[in-house]
Amino acid sequence: MDIEISTNGNSINAKVVGTMTEADSDAIKKGFNKLRDANASKVVIDLSHVPTISSSGIGKLIALYRRVKEQNRQFEIDGIHENLYALFTSIHLNKLFTIKQTGD
Repeated sequence: MDIEISTNGNSINAKVVGTMTEADSDAIKKGFNKLRDANASKVVIDLSHVPTISSSGIGKLIALYRRVKEQNRQFEIDGIHENLYALFTSIHLNKLFTIKQTGD
């Protein structure tokens, strides 16, 4: 798993590539800390290259969302494929933050 971070105006973007599992916890934490500490009004996570995600990966996304929200910034998941979208909506993550499917 790899996280590529870029900026676009007032937005910081993270493109996650690969599975997000417990084995990737350190890499996820390090990448997400950069997003949390960035001086950007919006945090966008691109999951279009993530085939699967574990409960640990979901927990890290929720923790990042909470930190971003505490800082009064926007949080969005972008480029999520159909299977992950179904999972995220089944556990009501779409009620917490914006989730855009691939092609939206």
